[in-house]
Amino acid sequence: MIGVDPGKTGGVAMLDGYEGVTRVYAMPDSDWETWELFSELARTQGEKRAVLEKVNSFAQGRTSAFTFGRQFGFVQACLIACRIPFEEVTPQKWQKALGCASTKDLTYAQRKKQLQDMARKLYPHVDVSLSTADALLLAHYLRRLENGNWK
Repeated sequence: MIGVDPGKTGGVAMLDGYEGVTRVYAMPDSDWETWELFSELARTQGEKRAVLEKVNSFAQGRTSAFTFGRQFGFVQACLIACRIPFEEVTPQKWQKALGCASTKDLTYAQRKKQLQDMARKLYPHVDVSLSTADALLLAHYLRRLENGNWK
């Protein structure tokens, strides 16, 4: 299971097996590094699926929205070229499914910290940063979705 938070400060996480986490990365800085990362993940053993966070970029400024949209499209292209099937999911959908507390009254920094704390509780053996927390939770969401495990 691969979780992708495609923003500039996002990340990529790959869960292997039922409990293991094989890889957690901050989103690479360049297109070439992004391609290399997804190519490497595609070469690992086992069946792969990914979930890609789809954010409404209209809430951002024009330049930020363009940058995010470009990065989002490039990640989609990498997944397609690597033959990794993926689905897109909004933050509201995966966060609700994982039982994240309501975040509408929190600042951006408080929301990110809350998600980081949740990822750390689920995967205490992983060094979870603010950049990789959402990606790890997205991969966890996909695992639970595919296993039908909604405790």
